[in-house]
Amino acid sequence: MREVLSYSRRGSRLTEKQAQAWVASADRWVIPEESADTSQVEDWFDRTAPLIVEIGSGIGEAAVATALAYPDHNVLAFEVWRPGVAETLIRIEQAEVTNLRLIELDAVWSLRHLFEEGVTGTGAYLVPRSVAQSQTPQATPRGP
Repeated sequence: MREVLSYSRRGSRLTEKQAQAWVASADRWVIPEESADTSQVEDWFDRTAPLIVEIGSGIGEAAVATALAYPDHNVLAFEVWRPGVAETLIRIEQAEVTNLRLIELDAVWSLRHLFEEGVTGTGAYLVPRSVAQSQTPQATPRGP
């Protein structure tokens, strides 16, 4: 039986600039899919540090900003849209961040298989602007 995915792949055509970024930078910043079965998340970074995970990083605006804002953390961005990953590579090089890695895997599967059960930490939920805007009229403030 085929496993249910939490995404659907969109177009994968790269612009010339994105294709150049892919050739120049993917080996350094994009985690090969097969590595998910053969290595640990910590192995993908050049250091041990707290991990921030972004799911659905799109063109990398938030992922790169997060990496810049938290240089003492590792940032792992999940994105399956190849042009978005390539665009993120451009942003990584422009910003000169070194603590960000990209992976093109299903995030639900990855969270189950890449992280030990019971692992806890601080989390941040990044909601795409289109979702946040569509939810605004229904939002109810909560607090003391």
